[in-house]
Amino acid sequence: DYEHHLNQTIFESSVIKSNYQKGRFEGHAEGLQEGEARGIEKGRNEGLQEGEVKGRLSIARTLLAEGMSAGKTAQITGLPIEQVRDIKS
Repeated sequence: DYEHHLNQTIFESSVIKSNYQKGRFEGHAEGLQEGEARGIEKGRNEGLQEGEVKGRLSIARTLLAEGMSAGKTAQITGLPIEQVRDIKS
């Protein structure tokens, strides 16, 4: 009876340990996937923002080259006037 109880306890302990390790592994894998998805989304957003700024700068250069004032160029592109003035000089 004692030996049976001892074997049962050892078996249950083994099952608990196995399930714990499996749960940790699955949680780790899920965390990695979620982190990767967040990183991809963040990178995409940063790339879009960077592309938008580059586009505005390109338009500002063109407008300034065509003789448009820094103030009007800033108004059209939405860039800060200081940044437009830096482009002009």
